[in-house]
Amino acid sequence: VPVDVTGFSMLPYTQEIIKGDYSTVVNVYYDRTVYEVKYQTDGGNYISPQYYRYGAKINLPDNPVKNGYIFGGWDEKIPETMPAIDIIYYAQWFPEVYKIVYLDRWDEEFSGVLAADSPTKHSYGTDTYLPAPSKTDYKFLGWYLNSACAASPVTKIGAFDFSDIENIYVYAKWIANGVSVDELGFVLTDITDTSIVYDFKITDENPKLSQIKQILTNNLNIKVTLDFSECFGLSNLQSSCFEGCTNLMGIVLPKTLSLIGDYAFKNCENLTELNIPANVYYIGSDIFTGSNNLEKITVDSNNKTYDSRNDCNAIIKTDTKELILGCKNTVIPDDVDSLGKSSFAYCDALTEITIPDNILNIGQTSFSNCQNLEKVTIGEKVVSIGVSAFNNCPKLTEIVIPDSVISVASSAFSNCTELSSISIGSGISELSDNLFYGCKNLTNIDIPTTITSIGKGTFYNCKGLESIEFSQNLKSIGESAFSSCTSLTEVVIPDTVTSMGERAFERCNGVKTVEIGDGISSIGKYCFYSCDELESVVIGDGVTTIGYDAFYSCDKLTSITFGKNVTTLGEESFMWCQALESVTIPNTVTRIEDSVFRDCYKLKEITIPSSVTYLGADVFQSCFKLETATIYGPIPAIEAGLFENCQVLTIVRIPASVTSMGSWAFSRCPALKTINFGGSQSQWNSITGKAEAELPTGVSVNYNK
Repeated sequence: VPVDVTGFSMLPYTQEIIKGDYSTVVNVYYDRTVYEVKYQTDGGNYISPQYYRYGAKINLPDNPVKNGYIFGGWDEKIPETMPAIDIIYYAQWFPEVYKIVYLDRWDEEFSGVLAADSPTKHSYGTDTYLPAPSKTDYKFLGWYLNSACAASPVTKIGAFDFSDIENIYVYAKWIANGVSVDELGFVLTDITDTSIVYDFKITDENPKLSQIKQILTNNLNIKVTLDFSECFGLSNLQSSCFEGCTNLMGIVLPKTLSLIGDYAFKNCENLTELNIPANVYYIGSDIFTGSNNLEKITVDSNNKTYDSRNDCNAIIKTDTKELILGCKNTVIPDDVDSLGKSSFAYCDALTEITIPDNILNIGQTSFSNCQNLEKVTIGEKVVSIGVSAFNNCPKLTEIVIPDSVISVASSAFSNCTELSSISIGSGISELSDNLFYGCKNLTNIDIPTTITSIGKGTFYNCKGLESIEFSQNLKSIGESAFSSCTSLTEVVIPDTVTSMGERAFERCNGVKTVEIGDGISSIGKYCFYSCDELESVVIGDGVTTIGYDAFYSCDKLTSITFGKNVTTLGEESFMWCQALESVTIPNTVTRIEDSVFRDCYKLKEITIPSSVTYLGADVFQSCFKLETATIYGPIPAIEAGLFENCQVLTIVRIPASVTSMGSWAFSRCPALKTINFGGSQSQWNSITGKAEAELPTGVSVNYNK
């Protein structure tokens, strides 16, 4: 029986003829088996498989190559001759190791100091993190992989950044801590990494601040701190010297500094801290306006003019006990008497402030434009609140003015658009000009009995103001005091009021009724101009004059009740009152000025009493529905355009006193049929200007025989 032989493959066998003794010969043949050798290179170059017969000599392939690695042989020793099995051999690799060479920019010898454990070699396939070196009087800007230190700095040598080299070169970029102003300009233009803050010590004795400002504003994306501590020639920070330098993160001022000008650090919105040196004796106004991130303010303890007592985070004028500048972290000290001009102005980071009882005066614009100020508590001993003290604080919702306050200056709370609740203390006698101007969410207000005067524009554009009750002690209402209070529905002026300024209730589009007390003698110009919803007006007995455009364009006005002493209806005083159908002019009126009832489309008839001695031009022009007009007053003339375009006017009475007619007095009066003239025909014939008056053809004139 044939047998298996290791390494051989049996071929077909042959058998000879069986002999008589039953014996035979079987011929069995074998061939050497072919086996495969594979090479797995694990990322190296490909090696094709080899095929050998059992026992044949194996020819070793060339060593494989793999980027960044050194070939370390195969996982098993390859035999000299082919064994009787298929074989796979796996390549073994070791990462290349490169020397790290530290240099300065432009291939200069490295000048810094490295930590003892700084890496000196880099193994391929593994990240190598680079150290942060140091150098006296220099700031390290980063490592670069090119000698020009261009592009962006690196913090590591990446696992697969280099291969098949001997050395890896990394280049340090430095910037001198001490630079002249001229050098500063060159240095900033050379910086590419804008994510970090760069500290510079200025070396000029007396640096040009205007030049520094220009350099900073030309490089606003590069954040810096500036140290002027060695600039002993610098005594004055001019006005606006760093205004708009949003990249100024910090500053050290020299001990020689004596003066800081207005707006010096205006809109330096990333400045967080400032120390005032000992020799500063003058600080201008608004130096921190718009520097909203200021957190810490200190004054050198040896300063004789200013202090920051009790770590209050503010600047106090020592001799007057006035807090002149604060920030979002300020705590007002208990021994300060007043808050100075613009002391917290434009401090958007300020959300709440408590003004302690020791404060007597809140200065001009103290908290003006604090965009996020929501709550203010005013101490019980405050006496005065200055001009625009809380102007344009749009998130302030409530204010309580204590009884101790005797003066609140103009515009103190103007444009506080969310202000909805106001409590006015009993110590105030007048509401100043523009006091609550633009407080559009204010819905009602109780005016204390102590108030005798309301100033100009006090409630101007308070669009949400629905009602107001005037004190019986009120004496005057200023110009535009309630102008554009579009939600106000009723106006009742008490008899105690003796003065009401021009435009006092102009464009109060929601007002329906107006009652004017007997104390008013004159209704000023534009006083109720364009009060679109006004329906009824009652004019007190004290009124003698109704001013220019006083009720102009009161579209829904239907009822006018005049007082007993009105003598003058001013020019255009009721013009464009389109709903007015009738009006009774009292016999106290002596003058009706130009265009008083012009464009009163629905006015049907009018009687001019005998007291009227002057009837102006265009008084009834375009009164489209006027049918009859009776003039008893001894007027000298029918003035120009008096009845022009009165298209349904049919009959007019003209007194005998008339001696002339102005141009177009009866122009476009096609329905006019009859004129009843109070004089004789000869008097009529002597009237001049009838042709220019454009009396319609065919009009009949009746004379007083």
